Amino acid sequence: MKIILRIIMLTIITISLLFIVSNNVFDNASAESYESNVGVSFTLNPSISVTVSGDLTIANLTPGDYKDSNNITVTANSNSIAGYTLSSTVGSSTNTSTELRKDGVDTTNKFSSITTNKASLSNFDDSTNTWGYSYSTDSGSTWISGDITGTPLTGYNGLPLYTSSNSIKLINSTTSGSSSVLFKIGARTTTNQIAGEYTNVINFIGVANPNPPIVYMQNATLADCGKDMVDSRDNTIYTTALLENGQCWMTKNLDLAGGTALSSADTDATDTYINGFTTGGNLTKVGNTIVLPTSSTTGFDDDTKAFVYNSGRAPASDSGCTNPGCYSYYSWIAATLGGKASDGSTAVTADNTDTAASICPKGWHLPNTRSGTNDTSDYRKLMIIFGGSASIRTYDSTTSPTGAAIFENLSGVSLNFLRGGDYSSGLFRNGGTVGCYWSSTSGSDASALNLGFHSSYVGSASNDRRQLGFSVRCVKSS
Repeated sequence: MKIILRIIMLTIITISLLFIVSNNVFDNASAESYESNVGVSFTLNPSISVTVSGDLTIANLTPGDYKDSNNITVTANSNSIAGYTLSSTVGSSTNTSTELRKDGVDTTNKFSSITTNKASLSNFDDSTNTWGYSYSTDSGSTWISGDITGTPLTGYNGLPLYTSSNSIKLINSTTSGSSSVLFKIGARTTTNQIAGEYTNVINFIGVANPNPPIVYMQNATLADCGKDMVDSRDNTIYTTALLENGQCWMTKNLDLAGGTALSSADTDATDTYINGFTTGGNLTKVGNTIVLPTSSTTGFDDDTKAFVYNSGRAPASDSGCTNPGCYSYYSWIAATLGGKASDGSTAVTADNTDTAASICPKGWHLPNTRSGTNDTSDYRKLMIIFGGSASIRTYDSTTSPTGAAIFENLSGVSLNFLRGGDYSSGLFRNGGTVGCYWSSTSGSDASALNLGFHSSYVGSASNDRRQLGFSVRCVKSS
């Protein structure tokens, strides 16, 4: 999609018979001439739309001065799970010049495009009329130029001339969704600039990447493990890894949004479980679905209720995880879709007992972590791969395997367990220092077992209150 905006620069000079007396700029001068096919959304799959708000007018530029245009917001939105790009060029197939020309055609009176990066408008050449572009990906805190896939520089540069293969990428998304940039132009004039309108066209081009063959988690087999998979409930993409013990793990935290309606067709819950379930504990029975509570920063204060907090629903590194958090958190009742037995009505309260359902995709389950020497426990299987004993449940800096380092590399496969902290009574805690992942195993009527890891030790069956907001990973069911 190409968006066309006309750029206008208006200067008016008042001159006496002998010398320049003043430079008067008329307010409310002709503000803009704006042409666009904004709002068109292609129905092909994948699709992309590009919208523009604002204008790129520099209305009050006086001779010998420099000035920015208004900021415009350019937004690209695509349903391609492989991502999309937003690029920009200047000119067109019939206007093959990067210059801003007086009245659009005057080749003598013009603004030439700068050809090298300029940190600020004051760095523009003051011996000729010049212009350049700049854009921001952080709401105007930093202004840059250059291709976003390379190393953009602070300040301004010249846009490439319009061709089908030449453009500057402003957005390079690897997932579906919507992204925006602020965009502006700046110009500097000589003292003898001729009054008039100086115009050209700037193009914004959105391209949706072709969707790869989709592997849905709900239909995946062990042979698919290691591929990126899509959760059919919300089209979120998850990375996976096949471990040497034959288990297939998600290598990205579950990011299922609060308010999602879950059915036996797409979730780890049988028809019997859902049919026997009744509304309660912040979970709502609607037809043949169970609906999670909406995401909220309140709650996580009752062991018998489900709570969900989605912090931006965007993955982030440990170092970027700051208050109030960067991940999705679920109380145990939410993670286990009610904490019930297979009939969907009986609460699991006994120690060392697994629930029958979870919020994992159909064909996947919430890992268990039973006590004793049972090496079928999912979390303890994970430990055993590293040389640990089936009877050991806590691994510290003196044991083998050693502490949290076991999660950093597993036969060359990173499980990417994050120290995402936890959520409790509206407060994010321990981000970047502690990792907490629910299991399906009950510890008591008010507690449940989980995987807890720190910088020096890992516990495969830590016991905490069910009300706490922990992260969730899922394992492929056999």
